[in-house]
Amino acid sequence: MRRAVKMLLNWLCVLLVFPAALLAGFGRFKPGFDFFAQLFALAPGIPGVLVRRAYYFLTLESCSLECVLSFGVFCSRRSTVIEHNVSLGPNIVIGRAHIGHHVLIGPNTQLLSGRHHHIRDEDGSFTAPGETSVKINIGPNAWIGASCVVMADVGEGTTIGAGSVVVDPIPAGVLAVGAPARVIRELAPSDRKPN
Repeated sequence: MRRAVKMLLNWLCVLLVFPAALLAGFGRFKPGFDFFAQLFALAPGIPGVLVRRAYYFLTLESCSLECVLSFGVFCSRRSTVIEHNVSLGPNIVIGRAHIGHHVLIGPNTQLLSGRHHHIRDEDGSFTAPGETSVKINIGPNAWIGASCVVMADVGEGTTIGAGSVVVDPIPAGVLAVGAPARVIRELAPSDRKPN
């Protein structure tokens, strides 16, 4: 019964945000996509979680209706994928990313679209945004602590300590901390799944 009520609420929210997704061209009209993504990022409480999830379900490359997108979660690129049972804390900004299932990400974290968003040309001018971006991958069962900046892939079952800056890919099943993040130890199999 509880699952049926949850699914009914999800689909009601999908219907509620459908006009916004339509005006955003289902994510293809960037100004509209950004406007509604920023607007829904500010919706408080459980209703906010429901409308964010529904909006991104309709506009991202893929977003599960079984995830938690807390207050202030903002996806800046339509090409993002958010799999099932992902939990994103408050005030997270996501560029181009694929977030695997059962991932936990702490508050105030940024998932950037690689390390080179803007490159200077021979005249010293910056390239247009997105010309050098890449999609980063956060492996299933990863746990990223609060206030991290992630610019490279994070392996399955890996834990990234709070405040870390990931500039190079981090392998699966390890604990990495620091700025830049470095592997400090391998995790036991029982520690590779967030609680």
